[in-house]
Amino acid sequence: MEKDNQAVCAMVTFRSMEGSQRALNEFKFPVLTKWFYTVCKCCMPESKKKKLFHGKWLRVRPAVDPELLLWEKFGLTRKQKCLRTTLYLIYMIILMLCSFYIIVYLENYCNEKEE
Repeated sequence: MEKDNQAVCAMVTFRSMEGSQRALNEFKFPVLTKWFYTVCKCCMPESKKKKLFHGKWLRVRPAVDPELLLWEKFGLTRKQKCLRTTLYLIYMIILMLCSFYIIVYLENYCNEKEE
C-alpha cells in the first residue's frame, strides 16, 4: 500500500533565474562520478553525502512551462508509461492488420463478382 503513495517527482520554484541556475549547478554531477561514489561509498566526501536524498542521487533538470505539462500523466512512473505505449502500439498494429485484411477481402470479393 505504501508504494502507491511514493513521490515520483517534484517541482521547485525559485524567486530568480540566478537561484534556479545555482541549484541546477549544485546538483549536477557527471555519470562517472555518481557511479564511482555509488560503488565506493566510503570515499564520498561529506559535502556530496548531504546532497543525497534517502541515499539516492537526485536527477535535477530545468522544468518546462507548466502550461505545456500533461498533468493527468504527471504521476505515472516510467514503467507505467512504457506499458501504456506498448499496449497502444499493439492496439494500432492489430487495427492496421484488420483493416488490411478487410481491404484484401473486399477486393477479392469485388473481383469474383466481376467475373
